[in-house]
Amino acid sequence: MEPVLNIHELMIAIQVVLILVFLFTLGLLFYSFREYKALADKTRWKKLLDDYLIKSIVTQMEQSLQVDPSLENLCKRQTFRRFFIGQLIESERRFTGTAAKTIMNIFYIYGLDKEAYQMLSNTRPYLIARGIQALTVMQVREALQEIRKTLDHPSEIVSQEAQLAIVYFEGFNGLSFLYGVETIISEWQQLRILNSIKVLPEDAVTTLLEWLHSTNVSVIRLALKIIRKFQLFEMEGVLLERLENSDLRIKEELVDTLFSIEQADTSTVLLAYFPIATMQEQFSIIRGLGHTRALDKLDFLKEQLLDYPHPEGKVLIAEAMASMGQIPFLVQLREQLLPEDQTRLVLNHALKSKI
Repeated sequence: MEPVLNIHELMIAIQVVLILVFLFTLGLLFYSFREYKALADKTRWKKLLDDYLIKSIVTQMEQSLQVDPSLENLCKRQTFRRFFIGQLIESERRFTGTAAKTIMNIFYIYGLDKEAYQMLSNTRPYLIARGIQALTVMQVREALQEIRKTLDHPSEIVSQEAQLAIVYFEGFNGLSFLYGVETIISEWQQLRILNSIKVLPEDAVTTLLEWLHSTNVSVIRLALKIIRKFQLFEMEGVLLERLENSDLRIKEELVDTLFSIEQADTSTVLLAYFPIATMQEQFSIIRGLGHTRALDKLDFLKEQLLDYPHPEGKVLIAEAMASMGQIPFLVQLREQLLPEDQTRLVLNHALKSKI
């Protein structure tokens, strides 16, 4: 028979459980207090910095920037320095001209550039990325060599900030990292990069031609976005040649780009390609005809409205025709069709928001 706990042993067991509960509660209270204190500190720091930044921006025009002793004392704490950097980054994005220069001056007079450099050597990815961001926004061009070393960092958040920083400083030429990039560049990152490119160098077309043959689909997508943004009409012939042989994953974007840099015969070539195009490509071509209001292709659209096999495509065709001012024709056609006709149902849907 198994031994039964006596009263003394039971009391000891209860005491141990109570001690563990007490220690857990104490730890939880300590953690909650620390979090509360951190939140309270950040709330107080934010008000202090907001007031200081506004005052500095307003008075900078009248007198030289002075170091605030209370902020200088707080800067002895690493947590405050990093918070300070974050506030300056957010403020710099909101201001331009003299106000932005004032914020950059503040960044230097409190030695925050040194903290940003140290963040590049941190082991935590989000801090490395924050350091890159700070050095970029504050236009510390001297940091470019150190930032370049983080391009191949295993953390995506770090490598993305490094890519953006290099393009920010070097423009289109900073995209040289695309030759060796193996990971997929997200759509959001492509748009961020695109927004940082303000002008193209004279040899940009040659470089874009190389990227269009990249094995990385996202590099091709970015190249197409650049062609659209800067309206590189001279690329039309190259893109038309690639229509039939391109990766399925970029064909839609290729069609969109062709419509963006449309020449006199672009839509004619695309309609010739239409029968062998994928369904998604066909949808892109239909949308493109609507966006460019290709009135000379109305007969094609009218024919497809009746014969196209998929309802989704019929809706797009009806919407394209509506954008060309063909609503009266669509209404008249709807009245001529039988109630159960699929095209009539499509027209009911397409015209609902048009009339």
